[in-house]
Amino acid sequence: CACNETMAGGACDLRLCPGNCTFPQGVCDFSTGACRCSAFHVGYDCSDDLCPNLCSGHGQCQESGHCACDARWGGDDCSMDLCFHNCTEHGFCAFDGSCFCALNFTGEFCEVDLRCPLNC
Repeated sequence: CACNETMAGGACDLRLCPGNCTFPQGVCDFSTGACRCSAFHVGYDCSDDLCPNLCSGHGQCQESGHCACDARWGGDDCSMDLCFHNCTEHGFCAFDGSCFCALNFTGEFCEVDLRCPLNC
């Protein structure tokens, strides 16, 4: 039996799924030809991420398709370190993403040196 391009199997009784419907993104249901997507993928062939960039490894993908970012991380895909360059190496990053500056440094990211007010 020579199956048409949408069918497979010895009796051509298995419906093929579209595109790249493969694990871990999805699993093909050969009885219907529909791709059943994993929790974090969408689309006809499950090739699209539910959340942008899968939250960059710094957050949890929510059913809404939005990322819930871990502490210190922000942005749509949780890729932005909220403590810019580790507080410009003049402080330390707090759990909430704010900087605690070392003595003689100030600013949102501890970028202002109080010892040199005119940027000397």
